[in-house]
Amino acid sequence: MVLTGQLHGARSAPVIETRLNRATAALAVTIRCAPDSPCTETLRLAVPAGVGTTVRQSGGRVVVTGLAGPLCITAANTDVSASGLRSTSLTAVITRGHLTAAFTAVPRQASITLTSAQATLRLPGRATYRIAQQVTSGHVRVAIPQAASAPSTVAVRIRSAELELLPA
Repeated sequence: MVLTGQLHGARSAPVIETRLNRATAALAVTIRCAPDSPCTETLRLAVPAGVGTTVRQSGGRVVVTGLAGPLCITAANTDVSASGLRSTSLTAVITRGHLTAAFTAVPRQASITLTSAQATLRLPGRATYRIAQQVTSGHVRVAIPQAASAPSTVAVRIRSAELELLPA
């Protein structure tokens, strides 16, 4: 793994933490800004194929490309763009933000939780998906093939949010 880039804080330097869980082969990257001190970061993290990645972001923008390992995103007030995904699983919890995720390979599982957010998930149209929806307030547009017995699942929790499930 290689992490490069820059971190800038208005009053103090932001803190970046990377943690590899060897048992699960998952990598967690966390960036924390000092309270009441805005910060910016432009980072590039190269992750070996198959390694899981966890991203937690509380504002700004996150761009993820070409990951093959499991991906977990927790973000608030953030614009998240993930493309070229070959991940077997995606777990995303987005609050007051936006998520765009595009897969080039069929994931086994995708779990999306949105609160006051918008998301678009592009999945390979050559597969069928089992969709489980829990919508408190909002809208889910499903334009991908569905089957109750499909091996790939998409679980959706929506609270005052909108989600589009589209073919890639």
